[in-house]
Amino acid sequence: TVIDAGTDKINGMPVRIAKLLPDDDNSDIVLSTVYIDETNSLIRKAKTTTKENGTYEVEMTYGKYAAYGLPDRIIFSFNTKDYKLPKGMTFDFDDGTAPPAKEKLKNRKGRAEISFKSYEINKGISDAVFK
Repeated sequence: TVIDAGTDKINGMPVRIAKLLPDDDNSDIVLSTVYIDETNSLIRKAKTTTKENGTYEVEMTYGKYAAYGLPDRIIFSFNTKDYKLPKGMTFDFDDGTAPPAKEKLKNRKGRAEISFKSYEINKGISDAVFK
């Protein structure tokens, strides 16, 4: 279910706020808030609250490929206390140091940033790929 939550500004740019509520009571997602640049039809920011992984936020910056809806940069922020990486995604390397105490991880913010230099768009794929 989508609820119009008014307008705001992100980096001085006006955005429309939409709150998304899941129809399934068993969904892990409790609430998503999407900040939409209506002029350019782009999502500038999304904030999602889950039952088990807390709240995380994605901010997108657009440039050269904005016409395709593809960001130049994505910043993913989350609470390290609440966020649980899927099995197989944790890269625990032994560097000889003692592991951090669990108490120190509480209320810390994690952040991952991805920058895209280029995209290949509508390059074409051989029909053999789909056989």
